[in-house]
Amino acid sequence: MEGYGGPQALLSCAGVRHGFSRAMRYAPVACRIAPFLAIPRWGREPGSSCAGERGGIAQRPFMDTETAPCRGGTEERDPPNATAGLRRDGVALKRRMLVWTVGTTHRRWEDQTMASMTMTRGKFEGIQACADERGVIAAAAMDQRGSLKNAIARVHDRQVDDGALTEFKIAVTRILSRYSSAILMDPEYGLPALAQRAPATGVLLAYEKSGYDINARGRLPALLDLWNVRRLKEAGANAIKLLLYYNPFDDPRITEFKHVFVERVGAECAAHDIALFLEPIAYDDRMDIRSLEFARVKPRYVSAAMEEFSKPEYRVDVLMVEVPVLAQYVEGMRAFRGEKAYTREEARELFRQAASVARRPFIYLSAGMSIDVLTETLELAGEADVPFSGLLCGRATWQDSLPVYGQQGLAALEAWLEDRGARHLRTLNQVVARGASPWWAIYGGLEQIVVV
Repeated sequence: MEGYGGPQALLSCAGVRHGFSRAMRYAPVACRIAPFLAIPRWGREPGSSCAGERGGIAQRPFMDTETAPCRGGTEERDPPNATAGLRRDGVALKRRMLVWTVGTTHRRWEDQTMASMTMTRGKFEGIQACADERGVIAAAAMDQRGSLKNAIARVHDRQVDDGALTEFKIAVTRILSRYSSAILMDPEYGLPALAQRAPATGVLLAYEKSGYDINARGRLPALLDLWNVRRLKEAGANAIKLLLYYNPFDDPRITEFKHVFVERVGAECAAHDIALFLEPIAYDDRMDIRSLEFARVKPRYVSAAMEEFSKPEYRVDVLMVEVPVLAQYVEGMRAFRGEKAYTREEARELFRQAASVARRPFIYLSAGMSIDVLTETLELAGEADVPFSGLLCGRATWQDSLPVYGQQGLAALEAWLEDRGARHLRTLNQVVARGASPWWAIYGGLEQIVVV
């Protein structure tokens, strides 16, 4: 959706954050849900500057309070009658915006009209099935395949068959889905586990093959040979998950291959009217992804992926993204190990910068973090006040149960999951509840979506 320019561009200063109307955050589902908003890009006039910043900047309109550091001052305002002018006819909506006049310190409230889009019923209901009653997605990941099988083999100190993998998935799903709004599963080994999930738990099914060819450059993606979107939907999927290793600064031929790949999957999901959750994972073959060197570039990689796959041609409905920082390099965090890539305030600003380019709902990945590091990282996201819409958490909740399973068997595994596994998820759910926004917040509110 093109942005709204003009002689008087809406001005945003460095560090401005745009929130959403608290009144709309937890709006009830209505029979008539007004249209999806493609969030416009609001820019300054060429050459204008504020708080020392130069050049244009893209921002979302805000619905809550705006902090606008400008000309040495910071001002916070609640927009009067923020929903003034809202039309419920599915054609146009108005929001009251804080307008800065170019070249002056004058500001005023002004109504701005936003164009709208629609969402198909299958996609809307699929996202809703994966979210809780507040619109927040708290998903448990259990789609690991080769890596999990190898981990189980190590704790058993012998090779294990596919049955052990399925048994582990069933136990985790039966117990931990009680604390999750959705479960992410693979169709190769995990379908029996779906029958054991808690009632009303949404289902995400993975479409990609596990891993990648280490002998080929670019970590190229591939789809499961014996599955397609139609079959995944018939197997019980409310949404399709696609993992993609993505380096936006790789060889252009590699990135273009991946762009076309996602477009194809997006088109297939659209044809079957099912939501697509994309999981872009940052990498650079020249760096160790746990290194200080990578920590310094990771924010750019994460932001670029969020911006790229928000574009409409990919037909992505929810982004599942890594946090833009590595906690062990954030000075001031408990996970800090002594080498600094960013201060705590710089890290908060990197969260905001990445979130500012998203035009689709996004949730964070646990990405192999320990439960303590993950909890602190989510608290940092909450401090940054970014509109993330939940969490996909896998190994952080159950990885410590693997030795118990290997040494003591299934009954001991289940006891561990009932105790520590459940405790981990309850802790994470509390942190997410404090910081997350509903998935529809990025569009301005649930009532701004028209389901067709």
